[in-house]
Amino acid sequence: QLNPREEYDHQKRMRLLETMIKQLSPQQRAIMLLHTQQEMSFKEIAQELNLPKGQVRLQLYRAIKKMKSFVKKENPLADEGES
Repeated sequence: QLNPREEYDHQKRMRLLETMIKQLSPQQRAIMLLHTQQEMSFKEIAQELNLPKGQVRLQLYRAIKKMKSFVKKENPLADEGES
């Protein structure tokens, strides 16, 4: 059970995640969701989407990079403390 502040923070994070996912191309979105939600390997995703495995890896890398960039733009202090 979340207290009201935790619930607010959770809802805020979920809205941010939805916004970030919408920024991805349809292919990047599909790859990201298959990899994170379905826990599919690069090989499985490549077979599912009929893409070379290297293309799956590249698109996932680009999707993560795009999402990190979005977070930095929305919250410039987000990566403070990372080295």
